[in-house]
Amino acid sequence: MQLAVQHRPHQESTLLDALRRASAELIAEAPEREARLCAMFGAKKPRDTSAFMAHGWERPVDAEIHAFIALLLRQEEPISILEIGAGTTWGTGERNFGVPGLARAIQRAFPIRTRVAVCDRSQGYDIFFHSGDGELVRSHYDEAEAPKFLRPSDIRHDGTFIPASPPFIQTSVAVDRKFADWLGWHERTYKIKILDGSSPMFIRPTLDP
Repeated sequence: MQLAVQHRPHQESTLLDALRRASAELIAEAPEREARLCAMFGAKKPRDTSAFMAHGWERPVDAEIHAFIALLLRQEEPISILEIGAGTTWGTGERNFGVPGLARAIQRAFPIRTRVAVCDRSQGYDIFFHSGDGELVRSHYDEAEAPKFLRPSDIRHDGTFIPASPPFIQTSVAVDRKFADWLGWHERTYKIKILDGSSPMFIRPTLDP
């Protein structure tokens, strides 16, 4: 019994180290992922990383969650994890691409022993557009339905998104007051023109499959 007690802390430490390494790898690879993200929207770089993730790839609370996950895994049984309020998703369907970072770090460290599902508290859509010299901006559109006459941007065979058509954007603005206000505020704030297509705009679900 004494040997078992002595062994458990060592095993838990090993599990915790694996989680920390996976998180560190995600952080180190972030520039590559962000470059791939920008390529999907034909942009050069994100305007502000905080617009995509409030705390970056590792949140202050993640260390505490890592310790709890290691404690559960110490029992040597497969576990299922639901991350609530995980944040908006973006990127491809690959296991280790995009946010939320915590869920992807857990799956990367323990792909066989864990099953991870994520959800966010926000419904609606993420609207991306170019600002300045090809910088990518993400903004949230908090509605259950996309702006009238608009729908989520389709993806081409090469993995890039198709921007919303300016005539459809103009029609939407004419009949959808909330979207018209949203668009006007963003055009004034970022000193751009989305309405005429000068700045391409893309619509994706906040929780993007």
